[in-house]
Parts: sequence; structure tokens; C-alpha cells
Amino acid sequence: MVVKQRVTLFLIFFLSFGSYLKAQINTDRPTQTSSSFLVSKGALQIETGYANRKFNNENFFTLNSTQIRYGVSRKIELRVSQDLSQNRIDRGTNGTFTTDPNFTNAQIGVRVHLLDEDKWVPQMSVQANIGVDLSDVRLNMSHNINRDWCIGYTLGLDFPNAFSYRAIYSVVANYAMRDKFTLFTELSGNSPRFHTKELSLTFGLLFAAGPNLQLDIYSGRTITAVKTYDSVLGFGLAFSLPKK
Repeated sequence: MVVKQRVTLFLIFFLSFGSYLKAQINTDRPTQTSSSFLVSKGALQIETGYANRKFNNENFFTLNSTQIRYGVSRKIELRVSQDLSQNRIDRGTNGTFTTDPNFTNAQIGVRVHLLDEDKWVPQMSVQANIGVDLSDVRLNMSHNINRDWCIGYTLGLDFPNAFSYRAIYSVVANYAMRDKFTLFTELSGNSPRFHTKELSLTFGLLFAAGPNLQLDIYSGRTITAVKTYDSVLGFGLAFSLPKK
């Protein structure tokens, strides 16, 4: 019920907030596919949101996931991120058990611009993040198919600890509807070392609420037998503070 109330309130805000210009920012939210673009030199961009992942009788809440990006130059971007998480387990007749909120997935990283899009050459960047719980390296690419369609894709590795790794990959298709709304669908997956791969399918909507503000809402499911969650529902926002 709490999740439904949060989603309802966000939808009211999502649909009633601002009727301004098309967003001028490129965000990593809310997909697994990272943006191939960097924030502008001197600009500060904040991306934050909420997510509820369900697996059997457990709910995994990301009460807040925040990423801060800063443009050092046209070629280099610095990044820091942190999640606030909480789990709830339904024990049937024994009631529910809820953990205390705790901070997870703290990371610092850098993104470096490699190539500008030119005909069949994609926009391309590489990024590396180091964290206590998880570190990763990613190659991010994107193509503008036409005025309305854009394809983005990410290839990389993440490292839960010093002794294991998994391949990560994703592709997202974005369709711009008029000036404010963008629909997207994403196929993402991972292949842990010595384990079976996992694939997820996600659908969502982006709303350009202003020249430097984006709102999002999304839902998805794991489509393979091997899974870390059954379904996910989330929403959030991103805004940029340009250099004056």
C-alpha cells in the first residue's frame, strides 16, 4: 500500500509539474544502460530515485539512490554515488520482518569521452567506478537513428569482490514523443563467472519537465529462470546545475 501511495503521488507530480522546454540533459537514470554523454564542463548533475524489487516473499527497497556527476572538462567527468536500502520479509502467519535502513553501494568514479557520433560511428565513452560493495568498468555507446529514435548500449565487467566478476550488457531503445515524453524499453543482463546468465526486460517513461530537469517512472521483470528479483517498480528525477 505504501508503495502504491508513493507511486500515485509521484504520478501526480510527474504529470502536473511544469510544461516548459525539452530537457537538455543526458542521464544514467533509470536504465542499466549508462549514458555515453558527459555532463558539461563546470556543471553539477544530481540523479536520484526510489525502487522496489520483489523476489518471492521479500521486498528489497532502494529508499534512495543518488548519483552526483561533475564535469571537469569536455573529456572528463567525476562521479560519486550512494544507495540507502531496506529489506522486508513476509513470514506469513509470523508477520513481517523489516531491516533497518543502511547505506550500500558507495562508489566513486570517472567517465572519459572517447568519440563523437559520426554517421555509423557511435557516441562513445568509458567509465570506471570503485566501491566498497561493487566496482565496475563500462564502455557506453549510443546512436541517433532519426529525430525520434535513439539506441544506447553498454558492455562491461563488474567485480563484487577481488575473486569474482561478471559480464554486464544492456541495450535500450528510446522513442521521443513530441517534446516532453520519451518511451523506452531495455534488455539488460549479466553473466557471472561459472554461473548461468540473467536477463531482465524493463519499460518506462521519461518526462522533460524543464530545460535541466527530467522525471522518470519504470517497471520491469526478470525473464530468465535464474534471477535476483522477480519484478521492479521505480521512479526518480535528475536535474542539472549548469556553470554560471
